[in-house]
Amino acid sequence: DMWSIVEGKITGPNQFEITQLQNDIGKKIGLVEYLLDYKENGYTLVNDGVFDVEGEEAYKIKVIDSKDGDESYIFISTESYLEIAAINTFPNVGEMYIYYSDFRTIDGITVPFTMEMEAMGMQVGVMKFKEFEINPEIDESIFDKPKE
Repeated sequence: DMWSIVEGKITGPNQFEITQLQNDIGKKIGLVEYLLDYKENGYTLVNDGVFDVEGEEAYKIKVIDSKDGDESYIFISTESYLEIAAINTFPNVGEMYIYYSDFRTIDGITVPFTMEMEAMGMQVGVMKFKEFEINPEIDESIFDKPKE
């Protein structure tokens, strides 16, 4: 069950909205899946060379989705081999640039504590995380639809 709160009212999306969400956002945010079993997941990866990303050299990898032909880019640091940036294209927005920084290792997994997003030449968001927990116990009731 999917639901959202819009202008103070709880709504459930129609099938078009669910499909759009999965196609436009879910696929674009889960960039790591591009690298894991990329052929089995229907992606083609092309090394487009080495580029400067905010003063750091990075491999620019073009990601082509064989299902719909969408192209995205991920930038992998030539030193740390961490993903430090991505370029995705969204309908009605165009290209969105995502920059990852402030990497810290938690329980053996390195994660970015800062994500900055830019679209149409303007910063559209910054997410700064205070902490990450790897595989915490979660009370399933937090996913229940809220009462009206």
